[in-house]
Amino acid sequence: MKIITNVFRLLLCTAIVMTMLTFQGKIAEASVPAGVLNYAINSTFNGTSDYVDKTADRTVVSSLTQGSISVKFKSTSTAVAKTFLSVSDTNDPSSNLSFTMNNGTVYFENRENGSYATQLSAAGTYNDGAWHTAVLTVGSTGTKIYVDGYQKASAASTSFFTNVTNINGMWVGRNVDSGGGQWYYSGSLAYVNIYNVALTAAQVKELEFLTEQTLFTTSDGLGYAQYRIPSIVVSSSGTVLVAAEARSGGDQTPTDIVFKRSTDGGTTFSSQVILAPGKSQGYAEMNPMLIAENTGTRVHLLWSRWIWGNCQYFIRTSTDDGVTWGAAQDITSALLPYKTSGNAYYFANLSGAGMGPGHGIQMSNAVLVVPIYMTTPNWTNSTVASIYSTDNGVTWNAGSKVPNPSGFSLIHENMMVQLSNGSLMTNMRNPGSDYRAISTSTGVNGTWSTPVSDTTLIDPVVQGSLQRYDASTILFTNPANTSTRTNMTIRMSNDDGATWVKSKEIYAGTNGYSDIGVAPDKTIFVLYEKPAGSKIALARLSKAWIETP
Repeated sequence: MKIITNVFRLLLCTAIVMTMLTFQGKIAEASVPAGVLNYAINSTFNGTSDYVDKTADRTVVSSLTQGSISVKFKSTSTAVAKTFLSVSDTNDPSSNLSFTMNNGTVYFENRENGSYATQLSAAGTYNDGAWHTAVLTVGSTGTKIYVDGYQKASAASTSFFTNVTNINGMWVGRNVDSGGGQWYYSGSLAYVNIYNVALTAAQVKELEFLTEQTLFTTSDGLGYAQYRIPSIVVSSSGTVLVAAEARSGGDQTPTDIVFKRSTDGGTTFSSQVILAPGKSQGYAEMNPMLIAENTGTRVHLLWSRWIWGNCQYFIRTSTDDGVTWGAAQDITSALLPYKTSGNAYYFANLSGAGMGPGHGIQMSNAVLVVPIYMTTPNWTNSTVASIYSTDNGVTWNAGSKVPNPSGFSLIHENMMVQLSNGSLMTNMRNPGSDYRAISTSTGVNGTWSTPVSDTTLIDPVVQGSLQRYDASTILFTNPANTSTRTNMTIRMSNDDGATWVKSKEIYAGTNGYSDIGVAPDKTIFVLYEKPAGSKIALARLSKAWIETP
């Protein structure tokens, strides 16, 4: 009996550990091992004579039959062979292992006496003057090149440093052949690290990287005066889905909700489609709110049709990761409790009702939650609540209201996240304050706490985004400034938002609304206005990028 009890306890402990490692169906990844050589370079090279001699360290790598090299670089060079790292046998012609730039892309070669074991070029060009992270891995499955977290090339060769038989030199920023120095690097290098193991794809994702592209722009010829109000989610399969308001003018003018999707980790996106056609009908279709369910391929798009005194809510659902969408369904009935005198959720003089904006969530108990806000005419009083569904988006119900006492009587645009104890937290825009407002509840029908200001989260009175990264980490974005919509910043908390332990500025210039998505592979996406009105950009980054000073 004692043995059975002990076995049960062991199984229970194992289950608890797995629960801690897993949140909303996503399992924590292994960490990147320490490098055998870690060079903090932080220098700019002139392309003709600059280099760093690391020959003294050659014996550390000369016996490596497998491993990895990671490099953070920035360059505009279009030349052939600009070296990140190279080792050579300088007594022989063409005996070297070199990780380089070549015609704007990332290139690797490994040769002995002119005989190539490996020649491999990454797809794409990276000489755009922005920082990129390149990783070379060599292991039992062959050679791979990753750039900014994604595999860009592969070869069957398994040759590494030992292919060069008599290494007598190692350099950052150049190669040396029997004829002397060559292939001098042109640009900036932040670091060069060497590992004695082939990093996995998941480990590569954990290295520092940041890339960015424009997804919506008024210069696209589609006739919209503004693109605003971004929404992003990543499905359980890794499909990236984005939506935005495509406006004919400013706030509450005839507006379409437009949509794109990516199946390659946010590298390329589908053509833009309209999911809520308001412009042609004179409707202000506003506040797109995407939700990706935690498992499967069902995703939802919710939005509000802004009509003062008679706002409406709608939903469309896709069962194939956003390839096709069902017809729009009117779910305005979810607002009835807020309009009904005597109801516990009654909000007197309700005139305007929006959503989020940003994205909705699915809680660990499978309940779908969409944060909403409600206001009286002329914004004299407003508060925050949620609508929720217990049947995968078929029907929607009203959630409890957040109290709005003096100092918080105008709380409105907000995002919600589930905390580690299962409760909900909302993070709210609070006009009249320099800070974000925070409130918590045991659930969608629980009693919300009296709002408080988070004095770390400075805010110029604008929307912000909130997203869980993993079981222990929550992310937040907003323009981190008290007076202007500038300094788009991402912050990280490991204690359910009580404190924010790390922060990093994504963009210093004029920006606006933002939204965060996290992929199953832990890539972080920030979709943000840059600037508000004319463009919406997508930043793709790693947690390590936030953590790096």
